[in-house]
Amino acid sequence: MKKLVLSISIATALCINTQAQNQVDALRYSQITYGGTARYVGVGGAFGAFGADASTLSSNPAGIGMYRKSDLTFTPTFYNGNTTSTYNGATNRDAKLNFNFGNAAFIINIPKAKNDGNKEWKSFSFGISYNRQNNFHNRIFIESNTKGSSLLKQYVAEANGYNPLSLNLFGNDLAYQTYLIDTIPGETNSYFANTNFNSSTHKKSIEQSGAMGETALSFGANYNNKLYLGASIGFDKIKYEESSRYEESDNDTGKTGNYIALYNMDLKKFVLDEKYSTSGRGVNLKAGAIYSVFDWLKIGAAVHSPTYFYSMTDVYSDSITATYSYFETPDSTGYYPNGRTLTYSSPEGLFEYSLSTPFRAIASIGFLINKRGLISADYEYVNYSQARLNSDNDEFRDANKSIQTEYTSASNIRVGTEWRFEPFSIRAGYSFYGSPYKNKINNGSRSTYSVGFGYKLEVFYLDVAYQLTQSKEKYYMYDAGFVNESSNKIQSGALLTTIGFKF
Repeated sequence: MKKLVLSISIATALCINTQAQNQVDALRYSQITYGGTARYVGVGGAFGAFGADASTLSSNPAGIGMYRKSDLTFTPTFYNGNTTSTYNGATNRDAKLNFNFGNAAFIINIPKAKNDGNKEWKSFSFGISYNRQNNFHNRIFIESNTKGSSLLKQYVAEANGYNPLSLNLFGNDLAYQTYLIDTIPGETNSYFANTNFNSSTHKKSIEQSGAMGETALSFGANYNNKLYLGASIGFDKIKYEESSRYEESDNDTGKTGNYIALYNMDLKKFVLDEKYSTSGRGVNLKAGAIYSVFDWLKIGAAVHSPTYFYSMTDVYSDSITATYSYFETPDSTGYYPNGRTLTYSSPEGLFEYSLSTPFRAIASIGFLINKRGLISADYEYVNYSQARLNSDNDEFRDANKSIQTEYTSASNIRVGTEWRFEPFSIRAGYSFYGSPYKNKINNGSRSTYSVGFGYKLEVFYLDVAYQLTQSKEKYYMYDAGFVNESSNKIQSGALLTTIGFKF
């Protein structure tokens, strides 16, 4: 076996095709959760028929037309994401805290002058708001003893048929450079792994961070206190970071399970470190209407254009560290009876592309009860198979085909209620986000429960809400053909406090 030195030009060429986005990443940025003020969250986000809340600028912008006064608001939020993983019968849990601002907004309401001849148009409103639409902060930890399974099996399968000069710089080449896999003696395109896959411990830790947020510029109007119209242009921003460490360690001692007599070496453990980040900016348009059928009944509708993320950038790098308790190089140039540690790193990859997320449509209904309470519901339709990744050289043909075959349309339902006992209010809500997966190839539905409390004076108001979101997913530490799934239960909690001023 002869180790190789690759030129920068070869490394750069191979970077393009190894770690670019795929259908999983496209789905991550297509699934949004409408965040914002504590009042909005407290009623489960089911506010499409009522409005007069800064959060609606990102859901149904007709809500801005229902303002009677100007408004200034901001919402600090404490967030906790945690995951419970069960792999080969072993259960582990990890969590991560985050502080952020879920909302900040400034709304200006301009009443029509009394001497204006056109009395039907009562007022106009302009607003700018920031609403957080996704929070990626979380930690995942998976660990279990296993037999016969190894990431190195995947590396061997991927390497077979390729010359060592053509291996993946972000995958099997790292294993090749650290003697974890090697060519079979006398062969140039066939490989084997330097382990016998006996009893070993597999563990993986993942840390995720970042968020999606939208700054919306909106305009709305009130026609005769019956029809409310609004439109927004949204400027969206993505920041996502993920770092992971995967480790396989030998549970046997001495020259037993992982001892390779051919090369006279005994693998103790190896560690794969991966770092990945994505940043992007996009734009979309939204339009909506709310109609007051009766004093006690309101209906609403909104449409969202696809968000076009015109500037997406991925940065990524990987490294492997292999630790041998006994090591003698195959060409007899070195002998290490006390073991040896080898580390090899990939170059830093950089890839730029664009992403279009699906179109959305929302229908809403709301009931007022004795001017003291309200009950509301939103129905949202979104077809996740419409997401598309794009680049200059059409690298995403396979990923886009997977998006079409693996994802489907989903129905999202939000319901909520609010009851006033001046100057206090109490709120509760529930939302269900349908699974985006076709043929139940994975889980993916989400349920969110929320409660809230409000205190309102003539000029000042304070709202508090707590939101709990639960979901499940099948997770594979590497290719599903070589490893069992981990069943992950994902849960997040958010405590929001909105401080607002009306004038």
